[in-house]
Amino acid sequence: MIPDRKAAAETLEALKRNWFATACFLLVVFGFIYLSLKNPPPPETSEQFRARQKQEGALQDAQKSRAAQWAAQTARTKSLCKAKAECSEYAAARQACATAGNFDTCMGIKMENYSSAQYDCTNDGKLISSPADLPNNFECLLSVVQ
Repeated sequence: MIPDRKAAAETLEALKRNWFATACFLLVVFGFIYLSLKNPPPPETSEQFRARQKQEGALQDAQKSRAAQWAAQTARTKSLCKAKAECSEYAAARQACATAGNFDTCMGIKMENYSSAQYDCTNDGKLISSPADLPNNFECLLSVVQ
């Protein structure tokens, strides 16, 4: 016999041996289908419909509120991370330009936007008004990935 025919014959033999279990399984499946079609859920009243719509509206409003709150927090984190990075760059450039003949020219070369930027940084590269929830380096990395 060809292997495919042999496998098919073995499967058919197994079904013949277990005909009772197969019949019981099919009976249970068709019974559940019959009962679910026979007893549909009761129709929704207008009061139930209005209550469901009101609840869905409240859920959507809560989701929009959470999304706006998350977006604001993410934007704040990104802004703080950017300021933190600029302060680190400012401190490094300031250190490198300490012995230069013209400090402003050196800073303009080291930092491309030095003349137009407003830096709220200390000399050692920290924010002047550092908030309590200043993100750490890992949080800044995650905010860039998002």
